[in-house]
Amino acid sequence: MEVMFSHYKRMINGVYIFLSHKHFQDYTSMFCFRINTRKLDEYERLDVLLGGVVDTRLMYA
Repeated sequence: MEVMFSHYKRMINGVYIFLSHKHFQDYTSMFCFRINTRKLDEYERLDVLLGGVVDTRLMYA
């Protein structure tokens, strides 16, 4: 668990300059998706991602 938190902190500090509270859940969801699909190659990960958006309306929160 501590390793995941350390990876999360590294992602936040290394990639994003500013985090807004409005989008914090989106950043966390993206990190969870990357961790859950880390053993897949990039094409399999893309297939999983696109499989989740079929027949879904895109909404901006």
